[in-house]
Amino acid sequence: MAGASNEAECDWYIYDLAPNLTSLLRQRNTIIFLAPIPCFDEQLAEDRNLSQTTLVLFMNKCDLLEKKIKSGVSVKKSLLSFGDRPNDAASVTKYLKTKFKEISQQCSPPSRTLYIFPTSVTDTQATGITLQTVRDGILREHLRHSNFV
Repeated sequence: MAGASNEAECDWYIYDLAPNLTSLLRQRNTIIFLAPIPCFDEQLAEDRNLSQTTLVLFMNKCDLLEKKIKSGVSVKKSLLSFGDRPNDAASVTKYLKTKFKEISQQCSPPSRTLYIFPTSVTDTQATGITLQTVRDGILREHLRHSNFV
């Protein structure tokens, strides 16, 4: 556990995901992923056993993505489907967000909710606002599944 906070009688646990945590994650109803988006040219193994959870994806390190692209790295060399889109951080972020949504729709049960937020964790004020939004969204999902709304 990297950290925990108690807010409104609800514990938030933050884990560094590792393969041996899969069984623990199956017991959760919401999973928040931090996806460092400058790593578009790397592969990540996934576990498809987590099908009944709400997913929150933080497309993290947007500031580093911008630096990487400005240094001359061409996205389309690693992601052929990126095509002839502009090689800038905004276009890459929009493209990756669309791809994550498509993958979620193709690989997830229809009832699964996916929230996606581009982030730069070094911007603590924006991160705080994003975390508040995520918390509110998770609460709404729980209320919806409980037939309260």
